[in-house]
Amino acid sequence: MSPSIVKYRTLAIVFLIFFTISCSSGDSSKMALIIEEDRAIADGEVIQELLLTPQIGRIEPGESTPITITGVDSNGTVTDLTNQVTLSTSDSAVATIVSGGANAGLLTGVSADSTDVTVIATYTQFTTPIRSETTVSVSDEPIESITLAPLSTNTNQVCEELGFTATANYRDSRSFEITAVADWSSSPEETSAAGNLGATKGKFGGSDAATVYTLTVNYKGVSANTDINLTGLGDDASLTLAKLESDGTIDDSNVNYDPDEGTIALVALLSLSTEDDPVVINPYANFEMTEDSQALATISALGEFTSQDGVTQASATVSVSCGGISDELNITIDDEDFELVIEDENGNAEAVTYNQGEEVTLSLIEIETEDGEVVERNEVVATTWQIADSRDEDFIDGNIDIEDSGFDAVFTLADDETGEFEIEAIYNNESYTFRITVQEEGAGDGT
Repeated sequence: MSPSIVKYRTLAIVFLIFFTISCSSGDSSKMALIIEEDRAIADGEVIQELLLTPQIGRIEPGESTPITITGVDSNGTVTDLTNQVTLSTSDSAVATIVSGGANAGLLTGVSADSTDVTVIATYTQFTTPIRSETTVSVSDEPIESITLAPLSTNTNQVCEELGFTATANYRDSRSFEITAVADWSSSPEETSAAGNLGATKGKFGGSDAATVYTLTVNYKGVSANTDINLTGLGDDASLTLAKLESDGTIDDSNVNYDPDEGTIALVALLSLSTEDDPVVINPYANFEMTEDSQALATISALGEFTSQDGVTQASATVSVSCGGISDELNITIDDEDFELVIEDENGNAEAVTYNQGEEVTLSLIEIETEDGEVVERNEVVATTWQIADSRDEDFIDGNIDIEDSGFDAVFTLADDETGEFEIEAIYNNESYTFRITVQEEGAGDGT
């Protein structure tokens, strides 16, 4: 066999091996994709629908506005896909949209046109692409008026959420809904709220049946408003304040809170009757820290609770009210790295035996630990030192004196009483106790 024949036969074998490996690799990738798609279908994780928000009916030439593309799977889970979809318009001479990158989803009007342009979003999760479209008009026609609907709201109750839509009416006789892109406000602001963010756009609620509210919408310098009268809540209405857990459940009993959690969400739940399911009314409710809790924690207008800096052990109370009804929720602040104990002058924190007539000095100590080891000890000033049970007042001679800039509680035991009683210290609305046993003088060593 000639050298040239051997050469070409060798090249053919190498090509055949490479082709076989390439095909096998491609088949393996396709098979893996199919397996992953089958798993996603079984788990309900396949994107079924694309949503383009907000719906932009009309923009002006040179105007830019962002559009968000979200995907909804068969479980109902919503995912932001703005940076993963392919975006385009049907006529880039009329409008453009950015596909990918930092400005993904930015829609810009280029030139006025009598024909609407189509905004197209395409997403391929596995093998089959899905597509969604919306139409946009690009025009420099001015807005002549805005229509608010519904206009009749006299049958609605306080603290309920009302939904409104706003429609812009243009000089060319075309109308477009602007609910999601307009600015909303209400007055008086003290007892009402108008949603102006995301899904709350066009939502309104008020908490006073005696007030006539005004809801105003503004878009590109044109505004419209309507007056709203609300009726009072019925006798069966109730309000519940609760903590919203991460799994969606609620806790309306005493809540334990570790400052390491950061901000936690509280929800105000309104039931119009015992038969009605409660609804969340946070934007229209009035959240407050009770007077004795204001130095311990903060609560936002939407029910976001956070402890104040440096507060490690405390009991704080949040109140919520709307339409003349209210509720409170007690929150126990408990930083696991800190402990508060009462100690005597000898460092005893357990039950201690003293002799009659002996002087006792107690201090409230904050102990910080790390990995089970004490890293810092600090005295704190208790709000109140007192005998835990008023029936035990005869155990001390005179009053409890506060010394050393408020840190130490000093008192003398009576010389004619024996038995047990407790001294109580109040700090940040929490109670701490120290048990004392009094024995006859001369019965043995005390402390």
